[in-house]
Amino acid sequence: GRLKTVHILVRKEPYYRAEALQSGFKRLGYTLLHAGRPEPGAVLVVWGRKPDNEILCAAYERAGGKVVVMENGYLQRVDKTMYALSLTNHHTGGPVGDEDRFSKLGFDVKPWRHTVGGRVVVCQQRGIGRPGYASPVGWAEGFAAKIKKAGTTAYVRPHPGNHPPRVPLVADLAGASCCAVWSSNAGVLALVEGYPVVYNAPHWICEQGGTRGWNNPGYGDVSRAAALHRMSHSQWHHDEIKTGEPLARLLGL
Repeated sequence: GRLKTVHILVRKEPYYRAEALQSGFKRLGYTLLHAGRPEPGAVLVVWGRKPDNEILCAAYERAGGKVVVMENGYLQRVDKTMYALSLTNHHTGGPVGDEDRFSKLGFDVKPWRHTVGGRVVVCQQRGIGRPGYASPVGWAEGFAAKIKKAGTTAYVRPHPGNHPPRVPLVADLAGASCCAVWSSNAGVLALVEGYPVVYNAPHWICEQGGTRGWNNPGYGDVSRAAALHRMSHSQWHHDEIKTGEPLARLLGL
């Protein structure tokens, strides 16, 4: 049969876990390439789907290969331990099994906070991703302006990657009526903390538990539980990635 090949465009340790990916793909019988070779069945792994790797991503997909997008995990107690894995685009997730992976993360899901008249916390994003999926320039500011025009208070929370936050997200959310995101991990924590979430991207990993209209936030325990379950099956500990199992599930092997 055809040689199974993978090209991994992910930086090395300590935090980007290239070694875990290499181990996982070797266990699945893939040959590691040092340069991309788009062909049927070939796999390309990228950290985020960004403009600088978009040409190669598109070439793999045109040739009948697959693009695995890796990012920081959506919800984790210890930073840089869990990693999100999706096919094609970040936040689309992967296959969902029956196992309860959410409980192992160590987060208590809080009751919904029905806050009338509270501010809307709009979480800035850095605009990383392929066209159509990346947050548009100035999205948070524009969204907040729309909310204020309708007579509701809004607060734009700077992206922690650009500006160290003055207070933790949970403190910024205190007294809020809802949290607005493009497609942010901040929204996942907000859901857990009991704040309804409005998302604006084509896909968000917890979209089952969110809504589109900021003035009609949804409170749904069943949909929230389903969203968090789905999220927990779309992120993996680096030790799990080493085994190859999450990669095999994602690629349908």
